[in-house]
Amino acid sequence: MIQDSQHTRDRSKGIAAYIETVSTYFDDKEMASDFLQEIHQRYPRYIRDQLSLILKVSKTVTRERRNQALEECVARKIYSATEFRDVVEFIQRQTDSHQRPPQIEAIKTLHGMDDTLLQIKPKTRELDSYIELLKGATV
Repeated sequence: MIQDSQHTRDRSKGIAAYIETVSTYFDDKEMASDFLQEIHQRYPRYIRDQLSLILKVSKTVTRERRNQALEECVARKIYSATEFRDVVEFIQRQTDSHQRPPQIEAIKTLHGMDDTLLQIKPKTRELDSYIELLKGATV
């Protein structure tokens, strides 16, 4: 279905009020406000979309994770909602991988074979005897 994106956006608030609302999701409201103002300067035409994405991401993660992501974005001069979302996901993956201990499972053989059979080495011959056979020598 083709639809004008103007109809799906929240236009009940002005941009300044929307920035103020989104910045309340962070502990350091001043840093958040400066971050959002920078996004507004870089993407004035798409600021509502940018703010709605940051708000959506902020609602799905803990306060600690979104604050870490905000600090990381400001430190690295990343001013984009999609990149903010990517930083949040990266932090999420990093903390998840550090919390879960690696699962080490014993390797099980097929058909319940005896382990001693796996240690048997096949008999090997020199390659010369095979070459002689290929040339026509008799066994």
